[in-house]
Amino acid sequence: MDLIGYYRGAENCGLRARMNEYADKHGFELVLVLHDKEGEYGAWRQLQNLVKLEECNIVLLPSFDALGDDKYIRLENRLFLERNAVKTLYAEPPNIDFRHDLIVAAKRFSGFVADWDASYGLMLPYPDNFRPFKRVPPFGYRIENGEAVVSEPEAELVRRIFECYIAGKKIIEICREAEGFSSNKGMKFGNMTVKTILRNERYLGRISLKGYHLEPIITFGTWLKARERLEKEYPLVKPMTPFIDRIRSDKRLSFIRNDGDIELGFRKDRAKSGYCIDLDALENEICAAVGRHANARSALSSLVTYAENELHEAEEAYPKAVSENNRVIGRFHRRLDKLKNGDRSSKLQNELEAMTDLKNVYSMRVRRIGSEKELFSISKEDLHEFIERAARMSELSLEEKAFIARVFGVTLVIRNYEAFILAASPIDGRLKRFKLDNEIFE
Repeated sequence: MDLIGYYRGAENCGLRARMNEYADKHGFELVLVLHDKEGEYGAWRQLQNLVKLEECNIVLLPSFDALGDDKYIRLENRLFLERNAVKTLYAEPPNIDFRHDLIVAAKRFSGFVADWDASYGLMLPYPDNFRPFKRVPPFGYRIENGEAVVSEPEAELVRRIFECYIAGKKIIEICREAEGFSSNKGMKFGNMTVKTILRNERYLGRISLKGYHLEPIITFGTWLKARERLEKEYPLVKPMTPFIDRIRSDKRLSFIRNDGDIELGFRKDRAKSGYCIDLDALENEICAAVGRHANARSALSSLVTYAENELHEAEEAYPKAVSENNRVIGRFHRRLDKLKNGDRSSKLQNELEAMTDLKNVYSMRVRRIGSEKELFSISKEDLHEFIERAARMSELSLEEKAFIARVFGVTLVIRNYEAFILAASPIDGRLKRFKLDNEIFE
């Protein structure tokens, strides 16, 4: 397996040797090693470019601290790798606090302006990154001064559509609620228009890949409830248990046809037979494991204390981060003025390149701290509700079960026809192993 290594610090600090030792031990080959000194991010920019060009999908780091000089920079860089589906290996096991991910999930569930995946974050209005919205926005928004903003009459109809659908009304009845309105493309409201609105994740406040930011119109909880009914009535794919895609096995899992029924199991031989999994038993076991973690002693008080401490730290760090960012921008523009005045020296060009990297990192840091302030302002009530829902996971809808299972890091591991659950604790984030009853196998 080929991978790219990255580390920060002095060249003789032993980090490179630690990475080489890890690669030799696991049979990896380091095809490229990138190195930044403290305060530099040129090599990290090269790594980002390789990831964006899809030339890199596995990265080896000596430790989690190698992702940046600051906790907020490290968090942003970790999310960048996760967004781009890059597998990250650490020579030294990382100590990542799982409580952060739980609070992200709780905040998103209560209506946080967030991306659909873990790459949450606010888009701060910098003058130099303004880009006009050139496409037709979704119904509920209008273009104003080049930006897509909420159009309240249409947005209220969007909320009404979700409320009516959750309440059990039929699509044709909802169309009558929309009489007098037309879509942004001038189409009258019909079945497909209503279904498109119910499936549109942009109403959650997503940030598109092109950077366009839409304000949220509905909450994540509302979207989940509507999605649950929509998937039952108008499924796009065959419905399955939310845990099947999280199964890991050292034996090939396949769909097996037994007496006309298709089941999931292990194929023993060429004959159409195998060990099949009882999906209901599997779901019950996993719900019980998550419930045990969500009911862990002092889980809620630990999350509340953690959020309060992180909010205080972010509020103190924000003014300092803005000041440092402005100072870096000032230094960058002073060097840019020298270039405009005719200075073409290699020293100035190297300084400009380094300052460009630093400017991008510091502006990203300001944005991340702003996002953290918004994240940790979550109320105790919202945290309590989320933990309570996780504790009674077996009562939730299919969509909610899938969401909470991902948050708690639940994975089913099957080896030699024995099944185990790996679930992360909401307090310390350590994965714990629970052996499943053999009754899940038929």
